[in-house]
Amino acid sequence: MKMLVKIKKPIKGYGYYGGETVSLPDEDAARLVNEGFAILIQDTEGEDENVLPEGLPARAILAGNGFTSVEQILSARETLEAIEGIGVKTVEKIISFCEEYEG
Repeated sequence: MKMLVKIKKPIKGYGYYGGETVSLPDEDAARLVNEGFAILIQDTEGEDENVLPEGLPARAILAGNGFTSVEQILSARETLEAIEGIGVKTVEKIISFCEEYEG
């Protein structure tokens, strides 16, 4: 059997650099998770695992950093700029979208 994992950081001897989602044999996946190189993720069989609203600026980046709701984003407004790929102007757009969002 295989397990779906997300690689967290580069792994010496593997072609993974961090951020990839890969399907690995159970034994390999379990070892990488136990050693802190990967996290186990749920296989959603093609479902969009990003539950954030369509149209949200930087939606994929936010979801990739663990955000799952507009409320969660608003409560972290002061730290959004620290996320790689999100700058001051994008934070303004994200906050504006979230404050106006009715979902």
